[in-house]
Amino acid sequence: MPITTAVGPSAGDLRVTKSYRNPEGVTVAPEGAEPLGGLPPKFPVYDDLSTTLLAGPDSADEADRMAIAHTLAVASGYAYSDVGTEAQMMTRMGLEKSRCIAATLSVDAMFIKSTAYVIQSADGRVVIVAYRGTEPTNSISWLADADVHPDRIAFQFGKDVVHPDKTYPIHAGFYRNVRSTRQVVIQALLDASEGKPIHGDPDPDLPTHPMEALYITGHSFGGALASLLSVMLVTDDQYQDRFGSKLKGTYTFGQPMIGSREFAQTCDEIPLLKHHTRRYVYQNDPVPALPPKASGDFAHHGTELEIHEGSRGKAVERRSRQQERSPLRLLWAPVGFITRKFPELSGISLPYSLEDHFPHHYISALTPEGVANEFGDAELYARS
Repeated sequence: MPITTAVGPSAGDLRVTKSYRNPEGVTVAPEGAEPLGGLPPKFPVYDDLSTTLLAGPDSADEADRMAIAHTLAVASGYAYSDVGTEAQMMTRMGLEKSRCIAATLSVDAMFIKSTAYVIQSADGRVVIVAYRGTEPTNSISWLADADVHPDRIAFQFGKDVVHPDKTYPIHAGFYRNVRSTRQVVIQALLDASEGKPIHGDPDPDLPTHPMEALYITGHSFGGALASLLSVMLVTDDQYQDRFGSKLKGTYTFGQPMIGSREFAQTCDEIPLLKHHTRRYVYQNDPVPALPPKASGDFAHHGTELEIHEGSRGKAVERRSRQQERSPLRLLWAPVGFITRKFPELSGISLPYSLEDHFPHHYISALTPEGVANEFGDAELYARS
């Protein structure tokens, strides 16, 4: 299994002249710099991001909660790139000099295309697991995502969880993709929990703390893998105490369903999974309605949050998406993609649009008002 590693640059290595840290440690634009779009350039995007992530989504500060969602959307979106880019984007967001590893396993005949990133903050206290999602140019990941007759595997919760003797059907494709790279992920989490560098190489800047906060994230197919891994860590006897207690949140973006309705209901009986699983859905993204009803009984667990163009970080909790009962309605998704590209067709209302599934829309919608984009370049939206 190919495993690649990188260490993110310092903010100083990426910063040229746009901004600097003042003596109080706050990032400011240089004197005389012209604001762009009404907001001075700011880099990194968030000061003291590690502290914000340690506080977690239960923080009383709404700005902190939005910063967490924004950061994890960026981690999910750039998981489509390479390990060096992922590490660099974390520096841009505010986790400079983070250690990053990527494990990839592909078995086309088995519909396996799994890429998992593990990101460890410089001080070791924060760890993010990010799964790559459905690659636009890779037919295997699309087939795994959109399989209308998925194979199923029986999943059993740990002995300390509700209904420990029962098994529940879950999507076998998602299960195999999680399991194919899980060994590398678990070893990295073990190292992080012991205060070791996750990449296993000699590191002159060793972590000063063991892992205190864990986040799991992913977009699309990657969101399904993130959701399933979090269930495993919280309910598996081997991992509950070591990792489950550190899990601050699972954040997914445009995620399909991973298991049966009874599986989802059981997950929702576990407080950590119900309240700390956040599923974001952008406008008419079709993927959260998959697999369709013709595939059998599937349902979501956790909290669903709806976002749209111009949300600026503010999401609205809503009833979870249900399975699409008519597979024919899903055929409108690519048509919706086309209508978005032609202004004269923009008035056509369709149930789904493939355009709404792309990760850049999730990142844009979750960029809070007054906050720079992931490159630190002024505001995301132009002001009228």
